[in-house]
Amino acid sequence: MTDRIDIIVPAHRAHATIGRTLESLAVQTIAKDLDVLVIDDECPEGDYHDVVAPFLSRLNIRVLRLPKNLGAGGARQAGIDNSHNSYFSCIDSDDAFTAPDSLEQLRNVMLENKAVQRCGGDLLYYSESGESFRQSGAFSMDGKLFRRSFIEKYGLRFNGTRANEDYGYNLTVDLLCDNEAERTGYVPEATVNVYLNPNSITSAGNNRFVWDQRLCGFVDNSIWAFDIAKDLRPGSDAVTMEILRVLLITYCYSCIITVNEPDYSAQAWEYAKKYYHLCYRRYFCPAFESMEKNLVPETTPLIFETFAKQGYFDLPEGTAPPIRFDEFLERMRTEEYDPEHIYDIWEKMAESPKLREGMRLNEETGVCERGYAERK
Repeated sequence: MTDRIDIIVPAHRAHATIGRTLESLAVQTIAKDLDVLVIDDECPEGDYHDVVAPFLSRLNIRVLRLPKNLGAGGARQAGIDNSHNSYFSCIDSDDAFTAPDSLEQLRNVMLENKAVQRCGGDLLYYSESGESFRQSGAFSMDGKLFRRSFIEKYGLRFNGTRANEDYGYNLTVDLLCDNEAERTGYVPEATVNVYLNPNSITSAGNNRFVWDQRLCGFVDNSIWAFDIAKDLRPGSDAVTMEILRVLLITYCYSCIITVNEPDYSAQAWEYAKKYYHLCYRRYFCPAFESMEKNLVPETTPLIFETFAKQGYFDLPEGTAPPIRFDEFLERMRTEEYDPEHIYDIWEKMAESPKLREGMRLNEETGVCERGYAERK
């Protein structure tokens, strides 16, 4: 293998935006070292060959059309499976690398330190009006450079989920790279421009995704990542503490969903219960027992305050959580978890025309696989 980089671009209904993505690749200082693979995720508007054609003189580009829609994670995995270079990076088909040397900076970090298995930078978000703000790109796949040998060593693959699948993939890498021989790297510059679109999968319908599928994907991918990490790093304190942190996030987010969009509260509770029983209780340890023994009612506002300061989320001003954290744990302990019960909840949700339409759009946009709410 050489130091060439595979650039994987999952594309679904991206004809209007992918040109911007490809242009940002064509102007890279190491464009000659890039092999670009556009993954046509069964786009109903036709293939991308006409869009790609103007760039063929400046970039080595292939287009791979999938026989059925797999969602962003499945499309990225198809790209990884159909490429072979020492490094690979993924970028969404409506985003762009920030600077001409973004990829060169990322690769330089990994060339200079063989322990670095993944390197990334912050993201610059742009609104439709052109306003921008910078955020950590910790859980996004956009603009990160991965060392293929590390991914192959652990057999890491996208798991088939369609919401927060990039979070799960990156969390697994983070948990496995908690040692001197395998680390993650970071460049101080922003590496990718993210262009916010109110009609995108995650923003459409007045941010329905935020209240509907984000917590579901967060829980599913957290459980997946922790199962892998506990198998490969069974004694890691970092893994243990992250399991606890995710429990706190799951509690806070389920409360916020209940307050802001009560139509999704039953689904949120069911997924919180899923995380509690399939992960937190499964890996229960003395640190968790000590935390539970020291809980007092005043703990709850401290939890929300901590995450609000970290830029996560908070309840609307003047609103109390619908349940305290100690009460949440008590209910979790006493309620059994039945994986089939979520289908009863989805059946009840489908009685509402508004929620039924949201479920249809989840399938149409690829946020969920078709038939996800139907009992198998």
